Amino acid sequence: MRQRRVGTLSMGFLLASSGILLLYAQFKKVEAFELLVKCWPLVFFLLGAEVLLYAFLQKEEKSKISYDVFSIFMVMVIIFVGAGLFALTQTGIAEGLSNMVNAQSYNLQLPEREFILEDSIDKIVIAADHQISLDIRTCTDKTVSLLGACYARADSSETARELMNDLTVATHVTGDVLYIAFDTTRSAGDMKYYAMVNEYTVFIPQDREVEIDGGSYVTIQGEGIERDWLVKCSRAAITIPADKNMEILAIVDDPHRLKGNTEWEITDSPETEENIGDNTNRAVTGSTTGRLTAADAENKLAVLCDGEVEVNEI
Repeated sequence: MRQRRVGTLSMGFLLASSGILLLYAQFKKVEAFELLVKCWPLVFFLLGAEVLLYAFLQKEEKSKISYDVFSIFMVMVIIFVGAGLFALTQTGIAEGLSNMVNAQSYNLQLPEREFILEDSIDKIVIAADHQISLDIRTCTDKTVSLLGACYARADSSETARELMNDLTVATHVTGDVLYIAFDTTRSAGDMKYYAMVNEYTVFIPQDREVEIDGGSYVTIQGEGIERDWLVKCSRAAITIPADKNMEILAIVDDPHRLKGNTEWEITDSPETEENIGDNTNRAVTGSTTGRLTAADAENKLAVLCDGEVEVNEI
């Protein structure tokens, strides 16, 4: 009596068709993952058709039907994997994973932004994300200029630039104070494409008072500073001329965090208040204060840091 094994034909056809789909995806430059996700329900059709066919042939030929356990097991595994892929597709996770795999990296320059200051603006306050770096420089005109570098993950340079162009800089004037805040991240959706600002170079008029709040690493070119500045960040590096008439006050949590080629005047201030800016009193507990005081200091640069403060005279 002839014996027919259910499952062998489905397994063989499934492997052959999967190979054809993968070859088609390679030659036609389409997503193989997407094709497999769309075509996996054919597994049910193949196995069901084979069972029906052999049942019919059994009646015609009086043959005996047995089941290829291994083949059926593999088909069932493929069915469950396919069901999982279908669930991922329905929830959007599969699309997100596909985007992540196919995304490319781009390093782009943000378009320059400029803000012309009115004479009534006396102070500039910059709020920055703690993940970006800031390079602060002074200028002699009345313009605040912003130059930025952006890292993007997207499927094309066009998409990356669209995300980059969506990054904004928000400004607001209250009284004589100009507030500037950076939009540092722009995403096209969960687990999809995004653009992220790495650093900003900011040119600030030297005759305005400045407060900077945030930034993973802030570098300051201090030769043109003419007013009091207050900087709160994670790490700071300051460069000043040797003959600059400016007092620098740095508050850190460890004296070893005071770096540079200057001679710091270090004092521990466990329970004191330090005047770190115009009309600004801040309680400092368990901290170390480092001072660099010029003979005829005309202004003050105060820095509050979680990490190192490095000052170099040139």
